[in-house]
Amino acid sequence: MKTSRILATASTAMLCALVASWPAAAQEPKTGGTFKLVGAGDVASFDPASARSASLFLHRALTRTLLAFPTSADPAIAGKPVADLAAAVPEPEDGGLTYTIRMRGGAQWATEPGRQITAADAARGFKRLCNPVQPTYAPTYYVGIIGGMDEFCKGFAGVAAEVGAIRDYIEGNEIAGVTVVDDMTLKITLEKPTPDFLSILALTASAPVAVEMLDHLPNSP
Repeated sequence: MKTSRILATASTAMLCALVASWPAAAQEPKTGGTFKLVGAGDVASFDPASARSASLFLHRALTRTLLAFPTSADPAIAGKPVADLAAAVPEPEDGGLTYTIRMRGGAQWATEPGRQITAADAARGFKRLCNPVQPTYAPTYYVGIIGGMDEFCKGFAGVAAEVGAIRDYIEGNEIAGVTVVDDMTLKITLEKPTPDFLSILALTASAPVAVEMLDHLPNSP
């Protein structure tokens, strides 16, 4: 499973490098119109929690994550996560078991008025991963890695696939290894040292989630 995680995160980085290395057309930048994307398959899910395959191309442009793979033609650069919604790349503590993430100030949801993206939003993103409607396609990135994720997900499996029940479970329960220290600080405690955890934080599935998303079923129109 560890090997599959490394391959998956590495393939995402390679994708970024590939996109950056495509030759640019000799024309002026264009705004408006239709963006056409050619891929080997359809968009299976547009929800960040369960997005995969072709939809990851779209999320690359639309979704902000705690860390991100930089766009570069150099695989060594493209494969090393950098800070995005996190103010800085967190350093592992306690022998690789703890990561303290400080959120970037000024990053806002597109609400009226704009609202700061907080540590609680980041924690909500992890909670929503194992929802009973359409959970993440790769639970082994999180279950067995983040402390308490297994217990949280087992409890979530018994929740009705309804908006109210899902919202109540997410807002009324905590993942033991995901702690909101304050509005701008999130602490994640792992069950065991995980060398590729920074890459996991850069995946689309690890994106923060606004509370308004709980008013809808996962992956619903």
